[in-house]
Amino acid sequence: MEALDVLLIEDNDVDAMAVERQLRHTGVTIRRARTLSETKDILRSWNPDLAIVDLLIPGSVDPKEVVEAASVVPTLVAHSGLADISTVIGDDEIDGFIPKGSPACGDMFAYVLSLARKRRKERETMVKFLDRCEHALSEYLGANPNGAG
Repeated sequence: MEALDVLLIEDNDVDAMAVERQLRHTGVTIRRARTLSETKDILRSWNPDLAIVDLLIPGSVDPKEVVEAASVVPTLVAHSGLADISTVIGDDEIDGFIPKGSPACGDMFAYVLSLARKRRKERETMVKFLDRCEHALSEYLGANPNGAG
């Protein structure tokens, strides 16, 4: 199976190393963004399978900005110190929360990676379907230049 692509949005080097250590054995490819601007730049040219997001990064005024930037992919929010983060970011906007430094990180990462794998497979299936539709439409239009049946 092809490695999953993970975008780690984290400005703290120690926290980033902890996440990378947790994920290293899973075989994922990790790219890191330290600021909101870097996040947006990376997402313009790269379509990761999952984003792991620190809400408080340089360049963002509102934590929702970071989630919105990463919302093109399944999103797991890593946080510290916020008792009920769902009051800041709605539950429907992300795929999971995880407290930084929690021993349960491994279980949560395993769950979210399985979600990302499932969504990648669904996306690949949809692309194949759309390719077949496009091919069939091209053949139809080639046989019927006026579009009439």
